[in-house]
Amino acid sequence: MMRANFMAVFLVSCAQIFSGISVASTQEVAQNGGGKGISQETDQLIQHYRILLQNQNARPSVKGAARHRLVELYLRKAIEQPDNIDEYSIVQAIQILEYQQATHDDWVSEDEILYELAHAYSLQGDQKKSIGFLREIEMQYPQSPYYTEAIYRIADYEFAAEDYKASAGHFRTLLEIQDAEGKIEMRTRYMMAWSLYKAVMFSEAEHAFSELLAVINNGDESDDFNEIHDDSIRGLGLAIEAAYSPDEISAHIESSFSMSPFLPDLYQFVAEHAFRDERYQDAAKILYGYAKNHPDNDDAPMILIKAAGILETAGFYPQGEKIREVLIEDYPVTSHFWSTHSGEQYSDVIATIREWTYEAAKTWHARARKSGKNEDYSRSIQYYRLYLDQFPDGEKAYDARYALAEVWYETAQFDLAARQYESVAYQWPEKHYAQKAAYAGLIALKKSHSDRWIDSAIRFVTRFHDHDEVTPVREQILATLQEQKDWERLATVIHLFLAGNQEIDPVTRIDWIELLGDAHSSMRDYIRSSKDYLEALNAMGSSQAEDKERIQKKRAAALYHAAELLREQQQFERASEIFMQAYLTDRSGVIAPVALYDAASTAKQAGEDEKALAWFEKYEQQYPEQAVRKKVPAVLASIYQSRGDYGKAANELEKAHSLMPEISSRKSFLWQAHELYEQEGKLEDSARSLKILLNRYTTSQKEKIQTMQKLFEIRKKQNDKHAAHYWLNKLAGFPAKNPDISSQVSIVGARLLLAEEDFDRFSKARLDLPLQKTVPEMKITLEKLIRKYENVMEFPIADDTTQALNRMGQAYRIMAEKILQSPRPDSLSADEKEAYEFSLEDLAFQYEEQAIALFRKNHQFLLEQGVWTPSIRASLAELARLLPAEFDKAERHLGYYETM
Repeated sequence: MMRANFMAVFLVSCAQIFSGISVASTQEVAQNGGGKGISQETDQLIQHYRILLQNQNARPSVKGAARHRLVELYLRKAIEQPDNIDEYSIVQAIQILEYQQATHDDWVSEDEILYELAHAYSLQGDQKKSIGFLREIEMQYPQSPYYTEAIYRIADYEFAAEDYKASAGHFRTLLEIQDAEGKIEMRTRYMMAWSLYKAVMFSEAEHAFSELLAVINNGDESDDFNEIHDDSIRGLGLAIEAAYSPDEISAHIESSFSMSPFLPDLYQFVAEHAFRDERYQDAAKILYGYAKNHPDNDDAPMILIKAAGILETAGFYPQGEKIREVLIEDYPVTSHFWSTHSGEQYSDVIATIREWTYEAAKTWHARARKSGKNEDYSRSIQYYRLYLDQFPDGEKAYDARYALAEVWYETAQFDLAARQYESVAYQWPEKHYAQKAAYAGLIALKKSHSDRWIDSAIRFVTRFHDHDEVTPVREQILATLQEQKDWERLATVIHLFLAGNQEIDPVTRIDWIELLGDAHSSMRDYIRSSKDYLEALNAMGSSQAEDKERIQKKRAAALYHAAELLREQQQFERASEIFMQAYLTDRSGVIAPVALYDAASTAKQAGEDEKALAWFEKYEQQYPEQAVRKKVPAVLASIYQSRGDYGKAANELEKAHSLMPEISSRKSFLWQAHELYEQEGKLEDSARSLKILLNRYTTSQKEKIQTMQKLFEIRKKQNDKHAAHYWLNKLAGFPAKNPDISSQVSIVGARLLLAEEDFDRFSKARLDLPLQKTVPEMKITLEKLIRKYENVMEFPIADDTTQALNRMGQAYRIMAEKILQSPRPDSLSADEKEAYEFSLEDLAFQYEEQAIALFRKNHQFLLEQGVWTPSIRASLAELARLLPAEFDKAERHLGYYETM
């Protein structure tokens, strides 16, 4: 017994000695990559411990130690070849551990067995079982030395399994343990923060990331720390983006992290993240928020430039424009910022400010021209002035000065505009805007009603004598003095213009006379004015054809205005003569057609129809394209009609219709033309006018019916039965949809006429043998006829309704008579003939009964409506003949109906 124990102790000692020399931890083996020599040593050790376990005399404690050591050796052997895990060794280790767990081996603690089982199953790849054993440690052995590692591995497992809420809880527990032990585990905080983020607990994640960053910023700056720092910035930014809208992000960052050293990095990440996601507006908004919240930051202007560039590159030009304006308004080169920020590194920023200020001014100027809004003009003024204040000698300074003058002009601040134009023109007379500005200044002064205009105009024509508008400006000077009736100064100015000449040009002398004529015209003394112009014309030579033409036009205008005054005074005869003089003075001028027309119209007003007619006809021949010609045909029609020449009057009215823009006038003229043609007996022309009216201008049902009725009547007069029947069918086809009374009468009349035509044909038709064929055919004809009369009754017109009822009754009665009067077959025997007669009488009786029913309806109409019509009289006569016992009584004819 003692020897056995000694052997056991010896074997254990040998194994321990051997182990101390060659057994490394499983982690060391894994790190060293295993090896053939180590594997052989491990196998020898395993063999020694297995022999020891087979020794029946070994103490339990010794066997427990051996088992514990075997587990370590099997696990070591399992991972000696990292690329080829020894599954057999893992199984052996698991079996020993499960045995120890089942037998409650005192040599090793329960928590250590659970830990080794978790390790073994993890090596085997069964992570679920592995985590299960670690959870037992978590639940049962909180004081175990393996507790912290168990929590960490559980948390890692849950994170990998995307159970982020659970992993966050375990990482938080682990962090509490580490904090209690005075340790700072970056990775624990890092993993907890990411777990919270992935668990959609954005507020908690933001807090966790911010705490982690605070710890990192107090630590070293190793590569690992920098990597965690950058990734934590990313996580913090993502959490903030997820929890807040783009409009709230900047405000939240400022309120929560304004004093944090990682604030710029946070802003940069959030902006770059939005940019990578193609959320360009959000990216620009975040950059803008940083620049606005930190206006004194060295990079603030460049950040604004970047934000604007992002928006404009993405096509969001209005938002980009707003950020441009923030830059140029908040960072002008005269601001405090640039007193502390200068140097080559800012030259591009200043160049951008200079460029954007001018562009903003031009943009708002263009926008104002389109919108006409004062606030848009005010913005353009603001930016032009801002540009000139900062860059008075800048590349665009001269253009800005001219553009500013344009803005003053366009906003009706003409005095300011004129002074600005004059500054541009006369301070820099050699530059490209000088002449244009000088002339624009004159226009501005004109609009401002300034007394300086004439002096400035004289300055303009003497300084810029090659300007295209010099001649018109000279004319304006003369015209202005003429308007002011300052004849003495007018003469002085003319002498100034002619200075240096030896003698006055004859043309100029004529111009003086012309000006006198203009003056008389201004005083409305047109007769005197026309004499002045005539004097000027008489003074001209044959070579002055163009001048003569011009003066003739003025004289014609003066005569025309004189005639207008006479017409206003109702001196029509004298006015027509003066109008004609105006026409004869300038036949090729624009006033000629108007003067000729007015001469004709005033002659008509004077009662001189023959003269008016001749002049109107002259007008039509000479000026067929004149707009006022539209009025001529109507006037000519009136004259022709008054003379009884209806055909010509109608022809003129047709012309008038084609010239009038208003539909109502066209319709009226065509209708009048139709009436006059009809009156003249020109029925075909009358019908043509009506068809034009119907096809082009008639829209309402009433007008269509009225026009078709007239066309029917005309064709009837022409005895054109086919055409008359066509219009009758068109009238009859109108639906009974709320027509007026006159339209109802026309529609019913047409339907009645068509029905009467069929009634006449039906009455004349005969029944031939064989009756079994001809009676059904006649019956179909009768039914069609009845439907036509029923269409007549669609409108509540007493005469037509009672006539339709009477005609339908007559049709049924005639049908009965046709049956009774039909030919008999010759081959019938006496008995057959008698039976045949009975069948005919029976068939005829049916139609006679229907006839009586319809005649009774007319009788009922009389009783209910109290209306007496010829058709009611005819129906009563039929009833008296068909039902004499009921209706052929003398006392029923009271004479009252006879008088109705």
